[in-house]
Amino acid sequence: MERYEDDGEQEARGSIIPSLADIVRILRKRARLIAVMTVLVGLVGVAVAIMLPSKYQAFASVLVDPRDSTITEFRPVTSSMPNGNTTMENEVEIVRSSAIAARAVASLRLYEDPEFVGGSFIGSLKRRLGFGRTSKPATDATVDPAAAAADPARPARDVAAAGVGEGTAASPAAARPAVLPAGSGAATGAVMAGLDVRRVGFTYMIGITFTSRNPETAAAVANAVAEAYLQDQIDAKMKAAEFANGWLNRRIAELKGRVSDAENAVERYKAEHGLVASQGELLDQKELARVMEQLVTARAAATAARAKVEQAETLTGTDLGVESSGDVLGSHSVTLAKERFSAVAGTVAELRTKYGPMHPQMMKAEAELAEARHLLKIEVERVIANLRNDYQVAREHQLALEGQLDRLKSDTGDSSQALVRLRELEREAEAARGVYESFLKRAEETEQAQSLQLADARIVEHASVPGRPAAPKRLPIALGGFVAGLILSLVIVAGLELFFPTMVRPEAIERSFASRHLATLPEIGAVARPAAAPAPLGGLRAIRHILIEPQSDFAEEVRSLRVGIEAAGRGLGPQIVLVASAMPGEGKSLIAANLAHHYALSGVKTLLVDADLRRAALTRVFMPGAGRGLIDSLIDRTPVREAVVRETVSGLHFLPASAEGGSAAAAAELLASPAMAESMEELRAEFPLVVVDCPPVMPVVDARILADLVDQIVFVFNWQRTPRPLARRALKHLSGRHGRVTGIVVNEVPADQLETDRTFAYAPVPSRRAG
Repeated sequence: MERYEDDGEQEARGSIIPSLADIVRILRKRARLIAVMTVLVGLVGVAVAIMLPSKYQAFASVLVDPRDSTITEFRPVTSSMPNGNTTMENEVEIVRSSAIAARAVASLRLYEDPEFVGGSFIGSLKRRLGFGRTSKPATDATVDPAAAAADPARPARDVAAAGVGEGTAASPAAARPAVLPAGSGAATGAVMAGLDVRRVGFTYMIGITFTSRNPETAAAVANAVAEAYLQDQIDAKMKAAEFANGWLNRRIAELKGRVSDAENAVERYKAEHGLVASQGELLDQKELARVMEQLVTARAAATAARAKVEQAETLTGTDLGVESSGDVLGSHSVTLAKERFSAVAGTVAELRTKYGPMHPQMMKAEAELAEARHLLKIEVERVIANLRNDYQVAREHQLALEGQLDRLKSDTGDSSQALVRLRELEREAEAARGVYESFLKRAEETEQAQSLQLADARIVEHASVPGRPAAPKRLPIALGGFVAGLILSLVIVAGLELFFPTMVRPEAIERSFASRHLATLPEIGAVARPAAAPAPLGGLRAIRHILIEPQSDFAEEVRSLRVGIEAAGRGLGPQIVLVASAMPGEGKSLIAANLAHHYALSGVKTLLVDADLRRAALTRVFMPGAGRGLIDSLIDRTPVREAVVRETVSGLHFLPASAEGGSAAAAAELLASPAMAESMEELRAEFPLVVVDCPPVMPVVDARILADLVDQIVFVFNWQRTPRPLARRALKHLSGRHGRVTGIVVNEVPADQLETDRTFAYAPVPSRRAG
């Protein structure tokens, strides 16, 4: 037998990849499916493009400004945002958050808009078809705070709407969160679904785009989201300031108690240890300082007085005399006495030159001079005595102060330890007082700054009402429907060809089953069959179809099957060919009968054996009244030749299963008996070709037993019924029989699925008559 080419050899020959002609043939066959699918999906795309509501997009932009806005010298509670990509990403996520969307829903009352809260299915369908109109949201540019305060349903967000857009400060009332009514969650989700927030390039600009079926709604929501973002920043700052104020007030109350306790502790300690203070200082310390100052002064005075006394005493024994002392000279009485003495001395000197020593006037003048000198001496002595007295007083005062200082030092030494603790308590009180004053000042600054909060962003571009819809793109959608239909149809065709091929390609069959392809048999068509005939056979006309329509495609493929069988058994003498299939109903009996008829018509002495001892399908259709059969010969051990009958029309010999039309009793045992092997050898000796019809391979073991008794095995695969994995399993069971599987016959293939080279049907050329 010829060696079967493996996959590698087939791939080398290019048989694995479908050719362009194959693809064109498949597309031509499936053209109706492709056209219908393309048109249907295209019409769906057109319908969708028409039914889709128009959507408008509005764009607003917000600039995030990280710079500090300083109006007062008060430090804010929250610092300005840092620069960087992370900050911008955070701000973008805040803008697209549900909290901002909820603010926008509250400010525009979108929970009352059917576009955002849905409704019944019919109403939604009407709106989509354009029969309904969405309500226009409230887009007042200016909101009266008084009216907003009078209307409890109006969110507090509206009070500062106008000011927020320009980055102005918000009032505390505007910072209160809006209370949304029940059912606003759906509106918030709808706003988030239509909202697109992105950073504009690498700038500090945030682009806010909103899509809606209403152009006014698109612009209003985009602006509301931008304003809600600014208001959210202000609210966050106000909440932080409010929290800081509360915390500072609680802390100040605690610090105030600590300061009071510390000061009370200082006063109690002073009272307990007799530490009296005056003008912030202890009296002991103050008295000690005063006495020390007085002592220093007294010592200086005593020293000065002593110096004057010593100077006067020193000058007393000198030529200058005590009169030259500064204290003596400074005395008024001494000055008068000296002036008198000088006047009298001058008079004496004048009289001495004029009169003699004994002159009465001279004597009188000398007496006055002596008296003046005596008076001067008395005055000088009195001054010196005063100096001594002053020195004595200063000395005594110094001694008194020194004694007082010693007593004060003694008293101060006794309270030094108490004074150390007092200083410690005073430092603690001072520290507590400093912290308290610092917190008190910060609380005042925070309270003043709370009413003035500025957003760290501003709206650069408000959204305007779009003039034309941004979506849907109806023409691309419609064209896309046709393209999608075409692609879908091609995918379906590819899937059908993959799982349910329409073209029987021999190389694909050989690659799938790893066995040679022998023939591809088309469907015979509707053939009348008797009620008792098994369904797979189709009656007597079907099993003799090659006799009835010898020019049909079916007959040609049977002849191709014969060529494959003869090529495999060339030079091997008489052949026994087993026709098998995986499951019942695949047409193996029909093929076996037509193959045997073909051989008989060609003059080959051929025997058709019905070895299906369980059902005997051929026997019940071909010769239902046969007297004996294969079962009888095997049971009675009589020559099998006695059960063979001959058909007079075609000359075909037939060996029925049994007279009763088959029996399932001990069928496998009969086929595996030595009598069956002897019978097969007997038939091989008499007939050049024996075609054996057997039971299917998978349900019973009969075919596997018969496979050991034949020369060739033809495996029939039903193109439309048999799963390929099941057929491969059955073929695997038969392939182990010493390589006796000749090849595969594909059965019941529709005529339009046959892959043949019949592009032009063969027909005889008409003869030309001479004109």
